[in-house]
Amino acid sequence: IVNRGLWGSECTIEKGDGIFNVSVPLAGKHMIMDALAAISVAKILDVSAEQASFGISCVKALAGRNNIIQKNGITILDDCYNASPESMKSALDLLTEAITPTVAILGDMFEQGENEDKGHEEIGKYAVDKGINTIVCVGTLSKKMYDKAQSESSVKEDIEVLYFATVDEAIENLDKFIKKDDTVHIKASNGMKFNRILEAVTSDKIQFEKREEKLFKKPNIVNANLDELMSEIKNVGAKKEDEQGTDENNTETPAGSEENKAVSVK
Repeated sequence: IVNRGLWGSECTIEKGDGIFNVSVPLAGKHMIMDALAAISVAKILDVSAEQASFGISCVKALAGRNNIIQKNGITILDDCYNASPESMKSALDLLTEAITPTVAILGDMFEQGENEDKGHEEIGKYAVDKGINTIVCVGTLSKKMYDKAQSESSVKEDIEVLYFATVDEAIENLDKFIKKDDTVHIKASNGMKFNRILEAVTSDKIQFEKREEKLFKKPNIVNANLDELMSEIKNVGAKKEDEQGTDENNTETPAGSEENKAVSVK
């Protein structure tokens, strides 16, 4: 399996009648399992592996279901159709695949029963643990999410946590926490009407600016001399090479040992 981040995966599948490659254009590792299910059905219907592989490569995401949109210099993951604690965690896992600053706009998860507060708190902590740069919590229930994220991120300078009670408030402040080149994930239960946030982000009414602040802090090396540091690294590397060479000269590996067996990884 080759992970292509937000742009899907490439995988090699072995069937009873051979091995073939499949390109899965939908983001998320779980989409590979969906592709395997589709291929199994295709086999029952006597669809060839080539036809099934081509069909999967042409799949497009539905609106509100991890649909990737690029607009106004921003990469947007439109996932605003529905939400549960598990799907929220999967969404945040996916967002970490981005190579740009990340923004998670997260809203209320309805129909969670007695686990309602706990579920929202879990997502607040999970977003911080995943290192999402800007965590935006929207809605009455999401106040629990915000409080937990705020508490967990209090010792982390590279994470910003914001709260808006309503979708309207979030829309009014979009240009304050979304910048050009950001990757933004939008997710909540459908009743939150997060499609309005999506429409606002993708409209031409808001002019998003470049992000000036540095979200990723460099290690603070005090009074370090770069030349001395590089020299020390090279000396350590040379010492390890000498030790490895000595070990190789003093050790014979039997012809049938595990070290001499070729391994092929697909």
